[in-house]
Amino acid sequence: MNIYRARSELRPRLRDYLERRGINTRKPFLCLHPDHADHNPSMSLFTGSDGVPRVKCFSCGAHGDVFDVAAWETGSRDFSGNVEHVCEVLGLDASRYLDEF
Repeated sequence: MNIYRARSELRPRLRDYLERRGINTRKPFLCLHPDHADHNPSMSLFTGSDGVPRVKCFSCGAHGDVFDVAAWETGSRDFSGNVEHVCEVLGLDASRYLDEF
């Protein structure tokens, strides 16, 4: 797997990923972390100091990038599986990232 390519090309796509999931990222939305049964929108999208988009829940403290959100959705800690999931949501060919070096 080309982890570096996946991170550099897919991490910036969090806004697109969330919007394809029907989430309006221009205002707070329900927390995506599975351990938080959110009833009031408490999660927001922001850009980190490194320029990478991230989400943060101001209620439970959950935070992460596109791969963390994919892991929350799939329940998987397998990075390659989460890359595949992100690609599926974005309509991209995962083989570009899953090929061996």
